[in-house]
Amino acid sequence: MKYKKRIIVSLFLVFAIILTACSNGDNKDIDEDNRLKIVSSFTIITDMAEKIGGDLVEVYNLVPTGTDPHDYEPMPDDSKAATDADILFYNGLNLEGGESGWFMKMMNSVGQEENKIFNLNEGVEPKYLTGEEGREEEVNPHSFIDPQVGMKMVENLRDALIQVDPDNEDLYRENGDEYLGELKEIDERYAKVID
Repeated sequence: MKYKKRIIVSLFLVFAIILTACSNGDNKDIDEDNRLKIVSSFTIITDMAEKIGGDLVEVYNLVPTGTDPHDYEPMPDDSKAATDADILFYNGLNLEGGESGWFMKMMNSVGQEENKIFNLNEGVEPKYLTGEEGREEEVNPHSFIDPQVGMKMVENLRDALIQVDPDNEDLYRENGDEYLGELKEIDERYAKVID
């Protein structure tokens, strides 16, 4: 009788282990393999993507802190990340060299789809740097230092995430609103100091 009990208990334990192993596939929690893969051209955009995407995203930053984003030379790991990305964000306004710059060259070389690539300064009125007399004015690519432009970039990033991943719109909106609130506070402080 003891022998039969041991066999029954052993079979029950094996069955329980098998059920536990199989149940991992049904887990609705976010796992790393299902996160949206994002590539961002530099750290400010990386911060925006991480804050708005939260646990639903995995962000790969191209230009490391302290490196000039105007003349960056992509590394082999960058090309791999760009190839595998679900969505790619860049500043625009010639920060990454414009249409013939390093970012767009990399997008073309990896064959990334246009509908996955988002310019976060879309809809931003460019400001110009005045050059020497007789020289053309050039676009100031550092638009992000203006909190109002930062707000537009956050809205563009949030909307792009919603476009690519509409099932998680509520989370992106909530996180985006929180980020926008922080930028509005900064903008109000700027206005007081400048006044």
